[in-house]
Amino acid sequence: MANARKTVVLSNSGIGTLQTCKRLYHLKYNRNLEQMEKPVYFKIGGAFHTGVEFYRGDFTLAESIAEAKACLDDVDHQVMVSAMLTAWETHTKNFYKGYEVVDVEMEFELKYAHGAVTDYYFAGVVDALVKDSAGRVFILENKTTSDTIERFGSRLWAQRQGLLYNWALRRLGHPIAGIIYDVTKKPAMKRKLATPTEKRKYKKPDKNGELKLYAGQREHDESAGAYHQRILELYSERSADYFAQEVIVHTPAQLESIDTDFKDILNELMFCERTGTWPRSLTACYAWNRSCEFQPYCGAGNDEVILQTLFKERKRVFDNLLQNGGEEK
Repeated sequence: MANARKTVVLSNSGIGTLQTCKRLYHLKYNRNLEQMEKPVYFKIGGAFHTGVEFYRGDFTLAESIAEAKACLDDVDHQVMVSAMLTAWETHTKNFYKGYEVVDVEMEFELKYAHGAVTDYYFAGVVDALVKDSAGRVFILENKTTSDTIERFGSRLWAQRQGLLYNWALRRLGHPIAGIIYDVTKKPAMKRKLATPTEKRKYKKPDKNGELKLYAGQREHDESAGAYHQRILELYSERSADYFAQEVIVHTPAQLESIDTDFKDILNELMFCERTGTWPRSLTACYAWNRSCEFQPYCGAGNDEVILQTLFKERKRVFDNLLQNGGEEK
């Protein structure tokens, strides 16, 4: 009886992980592990994305906000995402008057290569496809960032995900004209909390004998409603610093280059699989001003107890392709 064929699915995030650190890739995509608790920045960005997805799917803004808030346990995070979605809808609706939504959360899969026993795919999920008044079709991707809009936007023309999605969808026959990046900056402000009793300092009593705290100190926590309003006021006063829609049109040379890149990445993956070697990249241990999620494991000499304690099995995104013992990459 012939052996069942193996399916390997490369995604944009998998490619990025492989290029960052092969050991990290091995832990996430071969051993299929992730942290028990995701960092806050992932939670807020994911909840915002959920709200946008529902709104584009013809849900009301209130219903979309409710779905986004259901993704979060922390009340302050719920307030922040609610304000982000409210402001996003206000500041982007004029832009989207010129576009028709064709599809939302569209999955695609491109069979790229096959070996003796393995089929290799590239797969992804597009936030949306939209069509302008001239009939041109664009990939639409929502992004949240803590960076400045200007600095984040300057990197979009060469962003790997956009190039790969454009390249793949064109190969699948979609007449993609370009990519629209809808960027929202997350607010840095936090809810104001009451000053701890032992740290409170009062001014001298006024003529009525009333004691008042010095400026910057509070007797009570800021209410959720006041916090929500303060974020909305920030977005209203500085909308250009927090919202942007960038239309990117890739050149034929860029798309040819990403095709070459993909071939080289696939060859690199095949080498690691064939040799069973997944070396660390020590520069990735503390990239982006934070430690790698697997740093405790690697730093402790690959102690399996740490994996069993701090990590859980990762949910695979492309289960429809991952058959016959395949692995998502």
